[in-house]
Amino acid sequence: MHRNHVIIEASSGREMGRKMGRHFAVLAHQAVEWARADAPALWRTLAPVARRCLEESERTAPHLIEEMRGYAEGAGLHFDDYWLLNLEDEFAETERCTTIVTNQGGLVGHSEDWDPAIAHHVFVLERRLAGLTTFELYYANTPGGNALSINSWGLCQAINSLPHRRVRAGVPRNIVARWLSDSAGDRATLAQLAGWRRCSGYSHTLVDRDGDTTCIESTATAIVTDRVDLPFVHTNHILSRLLSAGQPAIGSARGPGQQGEAEFVSDRAARSDAHDTESSLGRYRAAVDQVRPTMTVQDMQTLLDNRAGQPIGVRNPDTVASIVIDRPGRRALVWLAQEPSAGWVAYDLNFLQPAPRHQGW
Repeated sequence: MHRNHVIIEASSGREMGRKMGRHFAVLAHQAVEWARADAPALWRTLAPVARRCLEESERTAPHLIEEMRGYAEGAGLHFDDYWLLNLEDEFAETERCTTIVTNQGGLVGHSEDWDPAIAHHVFVLERRLAGLTTFELYYANTPGGNALSINSWGLCQAINSLPHRRVRAGVPRNIVARWLSDSAGDRATLAQLAGWRRCSGYSHTLVDRDGDTTCIESTATAIVTDRVDLPFVHTNHILSRLLSAGQPAIGSARGPGQQGEAEFVSDRAARSDAHDTESSLGRYRAAVDQVRPTMTVQDMQTLLDNRAGQPIGVRNPDTVASIVIDRPGRRALVWLAQEPSAGWVAYDLNFLQPAPRHQGW
């Protein structure tokens, strides 16, 4: 197992938050200090809208806010500081991630690209909360669910950042991601999400226990949900032409989006610069060239390890973690940049029900 492997069990959200906060307290205090020192202007910008975001989140997902209050308590942080820390992600985007789904949903690969300086903030977390077990790549001091996760409902969720032109006061995308990671990804859940007032949004690739795969692309004002054919690849550019609005679009048009209110706390050019756009397209093409309808686990590991690509490959200097979910084998294989000598480490996913037969090969 990795040194950065953590198992936390609790019977309530508040208790889970406290235990998480105690475990990650040192990193939590470091993160707040860095945020204040490195981005004081951003910190001041966030403060006026933080209360509105909190009020919207408490109406929408009160149980997650309760858990976050527990986290602040456990870490010994003032909750306002911890809340502001989690809003940073809405305004400062650096992730560049790649997701691949194949084998009729039985095999999922994902790489996390972020600032290499915080590779030690990435953990393998098994969260056991009130009967629900979730295994995930976890960024310290976040609600969780915002990288790749798989839960005992059988839902696997992979997150990819998207470029946004507008951000408004609403439910932060990390709250949305965690809320979905705790769900079964059923139709009623997705319909509920469409009515939320959101700050911005992610791309969510959802693979249910039957292998059925759904891609959700969301912004502050629209959300598009589509069942996708496999094999499927997503990086960090918007695939839906409905949402792209001038962003690079690869893939077919999707169904109608849900429009929201046009009240924004930020209205500016898209945050992803030309380099980031080319990075997304380069990784997308590299993955599409290698993905096949049927692959072995080793094939997927090779794809995620591949450094070839223009301008960068799926594995690149910003890759902080990679993970393969082998649903038929009920196991995950994880590579962490923080522990490169460990190579790919296998973890049992015994909390999963046996996979349907059509996912075997």
